[in-house]
Amino acid sequence: MSLQIKGFDVHSETIAGETVIVHLATGNYYSLRGVGTAIWKLIETGAGEERITQCLAEHYGRSVEELKKDVGDFIARLRMEELIEDGQAGQDAAGLALDTQSLESAYAPPTIETYSDMQELLLIDPVHEVDDTGWPNKGSDAN
Repeated sequence: MSLQIKGFDVHSETIAGETVIVHLATGNYYSLRGVGTAIWKLIETGAGEERITQCLAEHYGRSVEELKKDVGDFIARLRMEELIEDGQAGQDAAGLALDTQSLESAYAPPTIETYSDMQELLLIDPVHEVDDTGWPNKGSDAN
């Protein structure tokens, strides 16, 4: 079964090997590094848990059985945080390759760091479009 990012409230960006995820409905944001970032990128392309585990096993020269619990626990945590959901049946992307740029040479279980310090601000004023003049824009009659 494929996985996908859950809805329009979950946004992410990967910069220098770290993935930052913002959940606009809860106001929480998250940090993924290393294996966590690689898993997130595979989920973005529609990979399922089995395919993700297989990609990691191939990259690190480990058995699928060795990695199954780590990947399963990480995906369960992403589900618990309501960041991912099941994708369309039969959509698991079998031909995907693992993005190795974010991976360390030695395997370490994927982790997710959760932050809620911006929660009030994000819930009051979610991310919005801003143009070159900035935000907020004062009306022409305001001085």
